[in-house]
Amino acid sequence: MKPVLALFLCGVCLTCAVRSGQPETVDELLPLYASVSFLDHGDFDIPVRDTFYPGFYVEGADGRYYQKFGPGQAFVLAPFAAIGRAVTGADASPAVRGRNILQSALFFGMFVVPLTAVVFFLFCVDLGYSEKTSALAALSIMAATELLPYSRTLFGDLTCAFLGLSAFFLIATLKPDSTARAAAAGLCVGLSILVRPVSVLFAPAFVLCLILIWKRESFPIPVCRRHLMAAVVPAALLGSALLAYNRHAFGSFFSSGYGSEMFQFDEPLWRGAWHLLFSFEKGFFIYSPVVLLSLLFWRHFHRAHPQVSLAILVYAGLYLIVYSGWYASSPGKELSYGQRFLLPVVPVALLALPECLSRLRRNVWSIAAVLVLWVSFLVQAAGCLQTGLAYRNWAAQFESEPSPLVGYVLLTVRDPATIRVWWWQSGALGRSAGVALVCLAVYFAVLSVRRNRAAG
Repeated sequence: MKPVLALFLCGVCLTCAVRSGQPETVDELLPLYASVSFLDHGDFDIPVRDTFYPGFYVEGADGRYYQKFGPGQAFVLAPFAAIGRAVTGADASPAVRGRNILQSALFFGMFVVPLTAVVFFLFCVDLGYSEKTSALAALSIMAATELLPYSRTLFGDLTCAFLGLSAFFLIATLKPDSTARAAAAGLCVGLSILVRPVSVLFAPAFVLCLILIWKRESFPIPVCRRHLMAAVVPAALLGSALLAYNRHAFGSFFSSGYGSEMFQFDEPLWRGAWHLLFSFEKGFFIYSPVVLLSLLFWRHFHRAHPQVSLAILVYAGLYLIVYSGWYASSPGKELSYGQRFLLPVVPVALLALPECLSRLRRNVWSIAAVLVLWVSFLVQAAGCLQTGLAYRNWAAQFESEPSPLVGYVLLTVRDPATIRVWWWQSGALGRSAGVALVCLAVYFAVLSVRRNRAAG
C-alpha cells in the first residue's frame, strides 16, 4: 500500500506541475458540456450556442445537439464537473460557474495518469519484477511518455489508456475464485467502448488474453464459464447503453453522428503505419522514445510471459491496422501533439521496460538507456510548456515546420507573452518534479532500510 501511495503522490505532483488552465482544443469541451447536461437533466446533449466549431457536433433525431463520440467520456467527467458546481456559490454568475466547472474538470488528467501508473506498477510486481524496478518503470510512464502532456487535456484517449491497461491486468491475474476481477475487466472493456466506440474493434485482444490465461492456469470448464459470464455481462450492458444512446441521439443504433467523411480508410497501410510510428510530425517512437527500450527487451518479456505478450501484440497490431488506414493518419490531416490515437497503446507497450531496467549493468548500454529516458522526458516537457490552443497556433503560423516541437520552440521565441508562460511553467515543473523525486527517494530509502533489517 505504501509504494502505491508514494507513486500516486509523485504522479499528482508531476501532473499538477504541468496542469493547464484551459483545454487545448475545442473537441475537448464537448464531453464536458455533455457531462454538465447529464448533471442538469440526465441527458448528454450540448448547448450549441456555446460551441464555436460546428464540425464536432450534430443535430440529433430529437432536435437537440450531441457530440460526435460516445457518451463515456462525458460520464467520466461528470464527477469533476459536479465538484466544480458544488464549490460555486448559488449566487455566482454563469461565467464564474462555468469557469469553476472547467477548472475542476481539468484535474481529470491529474488523477487518471497517476492511476494508470499505479496499475502499471501493480501489474509489473505481479509479473515478478521487484518493487524498485517496477516503480522506476511506472515513473517513466508518467514522466517520459505522451501521457504527461496529455494529462493537461480532457481527451478520452487517456481514459482508454487507463481502462485498457486495467483490463489486461485484471485478466492476467485471474484466479479460480476471481469472479469480481473478471467482472471488473468486462466493465473496463465496456466503458472504453462507451468512451471510444471504435474500441470494439480491439476487444478481441482481451478475449484472446482471457483464453490464454485459462489455458495457462488449466482452469476447469465451470470456472471458465463463470469468468466469461462475469466479464460479458457488464461489457454487454455498457454496449447496449451505447446502442440506446445512438438510437436516441442519432436515430440509428449504429450511427455515432459522424458522416461518411470520417470513415475514409483509403490510406495505404504501409504509409499510414510509417507516419504513425516514425514521422517527425507525430511519430509514436519520435514522441515516446522510451518505448524503444521496451521493444529491445520484448523478446525476454515474451519468453517469461508469453500469454500476456501475445495478447498485447494483437492489441497493438489492431490499433495500428485500424488507424494506419484512416484518412486522418496522412500528414497534415490531424493536428495533435505526437500520436494521440495510439495513446492507449503506450502503457501496455512499456510492460517490458522493467525487463530492460532489471538487466542493465554499469556499462555503455546503461548510459544509453539513461540518455533515452532523459530525451523522452525532455520531449514531453516540450509538449507541456505551451499555452492553451497551441496546436491551432502552430497550425496557423508554422505549417511548414517538420514537427510540432519545432513549432512550439519558434512560437516561444517569437512571442514574448508565450516566453513568460514557458518560464513560469518551467519553474513549476522543476519544483513539483523535485518534490516527486524527493518522495521517491524517501520511499526507496525506507525500502532499503527495511531490507537491511530483514537481512540482518
